[in-house]
Amino acid sequence: MKPPRITLVISSLQSGGAERVLSTMANYWAERGFLVSLISLSQKSTDFYRTNLSIQRIELNQSKTSRNIFEAIGANISRLTKLRKAIYQSQPDAVISFTDRINVLTLLSTVGSQIPVIISERNDPTKRPISLIWATLRRLVYKRATTLVMQTPSSAKWAEKIVERNKVSIIPNPVQQAEPGPAHPGNYLLAVGRLVHQKAYDVLIHAFSKISSECPDINLIILGEGTDRPKLVALIKKLRLESRVSLPGVINNVSDYYRGAQAFVLSSRYEGFPNVLLEAMMHGCAVISTDYPTRPQLLKSQINGLLAIPEDPADLSKVMKLLIKNQVLRKKLGACAQETVQYFTVPNIMKKWNEVIEKITSLELNQADNRATEIMGQAPRKE
Repeated sequence: MKPPRITLVISSLQSGGAERVLSTMANYWAERGFLVSLISLSQKSTDFYRTNLSIQRIELNQSKTSRNIFEAIGANISRLTKLRKAIYQSQPDAVISFTDRINVLTLLSTVGSQIPVIISERNDPTKRPISLIWATLRRLVYKRATTLVMQTPSSAKWAEKIVERNKVSIIPNPVQQAEPGPAHPGNYLLAVGRLVHQKAYDVLIHAFSKISSECPDINLIILGEGTDRPKLVALIKKLRLESRVSLPGVINNVSDYYRGAQAFVLSSRYEGFPNVLLEAMMHGCAVISTDYPTRPQLLKSQINGLLAIPEDPADLSKVMKLLIKNQVLRKKLGACAQETVQYFTVPNIMKKWNEVIEKITSLELNQADNRATEIMGQAPRKE
């Protein structure tokens, strides 16, 4: 049997949740002998995530920011032309694209073809900022998709207003098993993610300032990079927290920080299905999350984590203080969290992606996956 050919499309493989998931999917299939092509608008030199050497990595070098509408139109015509050529040359059995604008470009570039196209929103589409032009294109063009993958049942309800219900599938993010290793030293609360408005790190820093004097031995570490760095640095200085709050940027050894954290805090205003929450739970962290509208129901307050009101520094500070002061509760929540996320391991979630592709093609991916797993010397996972 010929190996399945799958083409993946994304803006870049820079540090981020969608990028992490797509690279995980690509590597998983490549390791099992699938013929994987991964297309990005950006150059490979900007990649943060590593991909298997067998993956055909195609860079379109089309990520330049336009200065006006005329440049934007020209840039998108160029993107469509190059993307269409790259997709056709990869000869895929199926195409998968991530994020709203890339989804639109992928669907437009495959007009007239018979290639099944699976698109996926990777954030809360009701909250994520998008221009009127792109929002209109999304509503019109998404109808062409063979399948639209959402991450939570609540976001799937939005999708069903745009495409036929039978085209919508729900697939949460996968998480790698936590490996033993060193722990970053110190007593600290941890947050991980891009330094942008969505993540509400301004709220988190204000919340931390309310408990900093009562909890003098605890610091706050926020890992990530983004456009809000100057604002956050100014806020930290204004609140005189320079010695207590640090912004180390993007790092490779995030697991070390999870292993050493007293607790993990997700302070977001909105999310899709946050990878960092899964990662923290897999590492046995006690976690705090804001109760944002599309929050995955895997997190149950007082059982495997704690919830706080979004954009409310006072409420978040109370929850943070509770965990800092209660070591027994931290250990209990961390152990339950680790048990909860065992379902979200890569093999389990990739089985769902295989099923979506099997539904729209003649491929038998799960059978191919099992054969590859046996060849690799591992027993296939039974569900």
